[in-house]
Amino acid sequence: MYERSLRFRRFARLTLLAGLLGCFFAGSAQAATIQIVDRGWFRDDGQHIAGSQNAFFGRWSGRNYRSFMVFDLSTVTDPISAATLELELESFWGNNASETFDVFDVSSDPATFQNAHAPGSASGNAIYADLGTGAVYATVTALSGDVGTVLSFALSAQAAADMEAARTGSGLFAMGFVVTTATGNQGLRWGTDADFDAGTVLTSQVVTSTPEPATAVMVGGCLAFLAWLASRQSGLVVA
Repeated sequence: MYERSLRFRRFARLTLLAGLLGCFFAGSAQAATIQIVDRGWFRDDGQHIAGSQNAFFGRWSGRNYRSFMVFDLSTVTDPISAATLELELESFWGNNASETFDVFDVSSDPATFQNAHAPGSASGNAIYADLGTGAVYATVTALSGDVGTVLSFALSAQAAADMEAARTGSGLFAMGFVVTTATGNQGLRWGTDADFDAGTVLTSQVVTSTPEPATAVMVGGCLAFLAWLASRQSGLVVA
């Protein structure tokens, strides 16, 4: 068993595509910053240490761990239609050349995650179960050589729909992470308490529904094209 780890600021980025798509609804791309407000792990006996930002998930000393991340979408002003998640892998634990993990939806209240959950607690066990069940947003394979690099992957349409619901609701959106290939002391980690930086770890790209001059030209072209089609249809001669 070995651990591969780099000590520098962790990186996580959530890229959002928001707004209406299509000829008449093209918008302008703008950068936005989305805050990651929480992360951590839950053990298979329901334990969680209050306030811990350690994001290990996998298997260790005969116990299974699942991790979570919570994002604040309240600053996103346009509807979300797609998303890409980018995470910097801080550590790779074990002798395998690769590990596969799933990203799950979370229905539990993220505001309760950082409470103290003692081993055997009903609330902790419920959250642990929730982090690894339900809709799968993505399935990703991480290589041992990926430590210190950014893993980028698209989230499912269901994830985008859930994010939009969170955006118009509490604003908080959580995801669960589960390693599906760990059999011994194996796992992955996004970071520890020491390198959590909520102000810089996540940015986004959104598409707003506010047209720019170039967009107006595009819409005008679309209208002209449709008018041409209409004239072609109206000029048909039916025998």
